[in-house]
Amino acid sequence: MNSNIKTRFFTIILSGLILASMSFTPGFGPNAAAKSIRHGQSEVTYDGERPVHRGYPRIFDVVGRIDRITADEAVISDSLYHISPTAVYHTPNQPNALPSRLQVGDVVGCLTDSNGEIESMWRIAGIMR
Repeated sequence: MNSNIKTRFFTIILSGLILASMSFTPGFGPNAAAKSIRHGQSEVTYDGERPVHRGYPRIFDVVGRIDRITADEAVISDSLYHISPTAVYHTPNQPNALPSRLQVGDVVGCLTDSNGEIESMWRIAGIMR
């Protein structure tokens, strides 16, 4: 009977370790769920496994459509974000683009700092026409 308890204990511990390791494996965990944003007749889909465009990050802190943008703040999918004065902007064809290359209606991915300020903004899809 004592060995049966030990077997159960080690089975539970082993199962826990396997589940814990899966959360650090690509394709599992909170970033694994595919997300999509409707853009005109197509959808922009990203799953964290590969970048949306070459040279882009695999995961963004914020993804959405620009509702309003100024030099120091942006409203993205109805949420207000402050933009760092040193923020950089990117498009699929132009890394380090001018901020004016991003417009209302563009779908963007953003990386934020520890205060939640946007450090970089990456255009995923152009404005819907």
